[in-house]
Formats: sequence, C-alpha cells, structure tokens
Amino acid sequence: MFSKKTLDYVINLVESLIPWLHGNLRYQHVAAASSPAAGSNGRTTMRVNLYRTLIENEKAKLHRVEGEVTTKEKTLLSLVWDLVLISMLLYFLVSIIDSSVQQYIGAKDEEEIQKLKKKQEGKAT
Repeated sequence: MFSKKTLDYVINLVESLIPWLHGNLRYQHVAAASSPAAGSNGRTTMRVNLYRTLIENEKAKLHRVEGEVTTKEKTLLSLVWDLVLISMLLYFLVSIIDSSVQQYIGAKDEEEIQKLKKKQEGKAT
C-alpha cells in the first residue's frame, strides 16, 4: 500500500509546503556510542533513516505472525488515532457548553426585554 516511492513523494510534498522541515523529515539525529576518539564525551551524532526507524517498525507491528509475542507499546498510527478521537470529544464538549451558555444568555436577554417593555408601557399611561 505505502511503497518507498509513495512515501518519498509525500515527504517531498510536505517539505516543499513547510520550508523549515526541509531535510528534517528524512533523517533523525540520534546520539550513539562511539570510540573515545570521536569526541570528549565518547558520543557522536548519527543520522538514522526514518524509513528504518519508524515506518519499518510500524510495518512489523501491523504485519506480525499469529502467536508472535509483541511489545505493549502503542504504534504511531494508534497514537495519531487516539489524538483525533480526543480532539473530537473535546470539540463536542466545548460546543455543548457554548450552546448552553448562549441559550442561557438569550433567556436572560429576553427577560430583560420584557421588563423594559413593561416599564415603557407603565410610563406611557
């Protein structure tokens, strides 16, 4: 379904639309242990291809063999789906609260209008 060519196309499209992402989607900087000659702290920064780190891990989790033991960590897809659901629920709650407040304010305004009409009728007579 998602080939490397398709992912390259999507990444190129996103990088062209968001200039500050240029080059950052393909590679992830990862600190890795190295020889003491690499630096004073014995660590260096490697560029790890995101295809191997994220996408291949997701693919392996989704296409596991029956009976294979898997880790309990959530996949990236499930995290994104959870975020979408939570945002929909929050929007629903906010819209209910907003509607209730608008209805309450409308009722108060209507009461105030009725009081002012009675007051005007009393002055007119």
